[in-house]
Amino acid sequence: MSANLATDPWLRTIDTEGRRQVLSLADAFEHAHRVGALGDPHPLQRGATLRLMLAIAYTALGSPAGHGAYVQQHAAGLDGPKVAEWLRLNADRFDLHHPSHPFAQNAAMRGVVDEPGVVKPATILLPHAAGEGPTLFDHRHSHSGVALTWQEAAVALLARQMYSVGGIQPFTAKPFGAVARTGKLAVCTRRPLCYAEGRTLAETIALNLVPVPNLGAFNYSWTSREKRTIGAQRTPDGTVDALTFLCRSMILLPDEDGLIRRAMMCEGERYGAGGGDDAATKEPTDPALVPHTLLDDSDIPLNVSTKRPVWRMVLSAAATPERKGLLGALEDLPEAQRGHVRLTVIGQATQKSRIDGHVVGTVPLPVKAFYGEQATAVDKAILDQRSTIYKGALAVGAAVHASTNSAGDVAKRVSETTGVAFTRVLARDVPQLFTGTLTIDAFCKNLADEGDAALEVGAAPWEPAARYQAGASAAAAVTGTRDRAEKRRQREATKAEKATPAPESEEAA
Repeated sequence: MSANLATDPWLRTIDTEGRRQVLSLADAFEHAHRVGALGDPHPLQRGATLRLMLAIAYTALGSPAGHGAYVQQHAAGLDGPKVAEWLRLNADRFDLHHPSHPFAQNAAMRGVVDEPGVVKPATILLPHAAGEGPTLFDHRHSHSGVALTWQEAAVALLARQMYSVGGIQPFTAKPFGAVARTGKLAVCTRRPLCYAEGRTLAETIALNLVPVPNLGAFNYSWTSREKRTIGAQRTPDGTVDALTFLCRSMILLPDEDGLIRRAMMCEGERYGAGGGDDAATKEPTDPALVPHTLLDDSDIPLNVSTKRPVWRMVLSAAATPERKGLLGALEDLPEAQRGHVRLTVIGQATQKSRIDGHVVGTVPLPVKAFYGEQATAVDKAILDQRSTIYKGALAVGAAVHASTNSAGDVAKRVSETTGVAFTRVLARDVPQLFTGTLTIDAFCKNLADEGDAALEVGAAPWEPAARYQAGASAAAAVTGTRDRAEKRRQREATKAEKATPAPESEEAA
């Protein structure tokens, strides 16, 4: 059975009229101007597929020579037919079951298939399954029986290469050594994928083909690079190399009916010089290698958290002194070409081997004037208002309880209730700042007004308790005063009694 990503249908898309279609990579590029967007329902798989398509477009078309060429590329439109022609000429490299170089896999793993403990259910391919962790995102774990079509396995394979977390791998040490069992973070794990979306897939690809200094080699399979070693740390030699980095050594094991129920997976190459579980957040990321992410002013990737909305990450990146990679290229895009462009962010929130969930969202592309100083001012205004709300919550806690611990607990609950209402206001207003339809002065006024209103809502349930506490405190004060006065009178009486001399007896007289 043919399973070729370049020429066989597997890619889920939505055309510009809203109809769902399944296309090959070549057909998707050939008709990219009629495809509205990728249609995979799972964000991680959608993001991984887009990264593959960007690597293909870079390899077939090359990088724009500079910002002027980038602007012209967007204005002229993507040369999709040229990319489709390249794919058909190189289709052999995209064969999922090729005997010597299966796409994105390691053919050498077939030689150890009879080793005990190396073959696992195909569920291990799904990056959003729990694996050995406690949370079941799709209500399956690594021992669930599941049969995948090659099309489903292909997108799962891509997502696994880009979103795997650290931890012990479902493999034994015998075939490739103990290092094969110790997995490290994949390229996109904790690095938020940020990409620009246009009206069509063709425009989306063109917007994200930003100028880069080096492309590097395309990692078609494990054998496409000489001396690739399991567990070795390696810095990519270009953007395409980083886009197709093989962070896991895997092989699909199809059954006679063509379905994939079993697979093998262990550690692959380790991205960058560090390779630790926290390397993605503690080490700078070269924006020339990973331009489609969000960085702080030290080029450290912004942390992905289920509690951190997408607009917050984009705002933080826009507030840095110098925007790099995709965000820097889009900043200088002419206004006539940017009004309809949106930024989509996809990320996976993890802590070591634990998966907390994925984060996905879309915001308008900020206008050029917003970057830098304006974004910094907005960021500061939000932090100041949050501080004001928290101080208000502490005051409510102090009014309810004289005990410091109890007051702090009340303040936390008030702050959480208030924060939910306040976050809804921010989600409404910040995108308007991005588009320039709301001024910073109006935004700051809204912050103050809505912050006060939110605090009032958060404090309302505690008002009766605060009134009771005030009454109880007053009564205690009166009682305390009365008690202290009585004790003082008793002490004075005792003192006077001791000071009075005892009368003489009649015998002594």
